[in-house]
Amino acid sequence: MKLLDLALLIVAMEEARPQAIAVQVKPSGRKTRIKRIDNLTLTRGGSRYIYNSAHRGRLYEALVISNSPNFKVILNVDGIPELNASWSEINKITQEVTGITAFQRLEGDYALRISDILWLKSSYLLIVATDQITINKAYAKYEEETA
Repeated sequence: MKLLDLALLIVAMEEARPQAIAVQVKPSGRKTRIKRIDNLTLTRGGSRYIYNSAHRGRLYEALVISNSPNFKVILNVDGIPELNASWSEINKITQEVTGITAFQRLEGDYALRISDILWLKSSYLLIVATDQITINKAYAKYEEETA
């Protein structure tokens, strides 16, 4: 093979090689958030968000401890009220449903625990008092995607 033929062969092989395509990947991050409420009194009809997210995310766990079962729970996921029930209604289904429990603690107060909820756009957990209550403690641990 002549030197010129070899050079042409190398050039042809280089041109036949697939070209690299540049793709810009926008990094997305996740941020874990923990919300806490201590000793909050709500009068009848009063409400409080335990968490409120406007980004894609996941609720790991939310816990509400109140001196009274006189409250309603609204769990909204992507604009849909997936749960809209009183503490007493949730207590009745506690043994049948995983991830949602309502029970009376040995100390005499009332607990609500919700876990493992995923959403694409938004989610919130809202407590509405049906009579005066005191939220002794409330926590929410969740993760949001950031742009």
